[in-house]
Amino acid sequence: MLLLLLTVVWGVNWSMFKIALEELGPWTLRGISLGFGTLAMFTVAWLRGLNLKVPKPVRGRLLLAGLCNVGLWNVLTAYGVMHLPSGHAAVLGFSMPLWAALIGFIFLGERMNLRAIAAVALGTVGLTLLMVDDFAKLGSSAALIGMVLMLAAANVWAVGTFIQKRTAWHMPLVSMAAWQMLTGFVPIAIIAVAVEGAQFTPPSALVWGVLAFIGFISLAVGMLTWYAIVQLLPTNVAAIGTVLVPVVAVVGGGLILHEELGLIQAAALLATASALALVLIQPRPKPAAKVIPVEM
Repeated sequence: MLLLLLTVVWGVNWSMFKIALEELGPWTLRGISLGFGTLAMFTVAWLRGLNLKVPKPVRGRLLLAGLCNVGLWNVLTAYGVMHLPSGHAAVLGFSMPLWAALIGFIFLGERMNLRAIAAVALGTVGLTLLMVDDFAKLGSSAALIGMVLMLAAANVWAVGTFIQKRTAWHMPLVSMAAWQMLTGFVPIAIIAVAVEGAQFTPPSALVWGVLAFIGFISLAVGMLTWYAIVQLLPTNVAAIGTVLVPVVAVVGGGLILHEELGLIQAAALLATASALALVLIQPRPKPAAKVIPVEM
């Protein structure tokens, strides 16, 4: 049930971006929603009596992880959704595990097995199908800008993930997530006031609801739900949620925003989802054979 909730929330979230961007600039959208999310995360940490102190050795890494996972990711995706259909943007953004595999292979000396190679190949097919479709329907300029932004977002998320996994944080996960969210929120809020503050007009009730959904539900509840899933379910099962988010995003974009759902979208989605499944859902290791001693 938790996995289904997370998949739906994170998938529908991409359509919500488009709705909010009709009345707000990207910096303002992200600043307000991250403000809601940051407030919610620190409130949860405080109510649970968690230690909010950041150990000195990991402060620099927390800053970098926050800037990648929250700051740059949120700004790049907001601008990317402005140039692409929301479902296409989600597929590109959630291609992160493919880029993480390549980054690990090129820069960190990690091995790529046949599953990873096949995943990169399938992912390339899926992204190429979307690229051809977007270039044909949106024009080369808008499509190129959108794809560059979303692929950049996927790569900074991959870098942030490497930082996250390779750091012994020695602090509660909720506290770490709260500080990362604050790290991303502060510069975005400052730039939003400087760049878009003079043009700001209070949005409609609908958009305020969308901002509350993105901040409180998608960011705060979504992250807490993900942590609960990781603790309760095997990694292979939890990863299914990440694979299905782009599927929900594409379908949600069609139902909510009337974005096109055709054979090209279906083929691209199938190829990309298959690639993510190959990377994220690893087969369980075979149990070691039991050695039965033979009496002599």
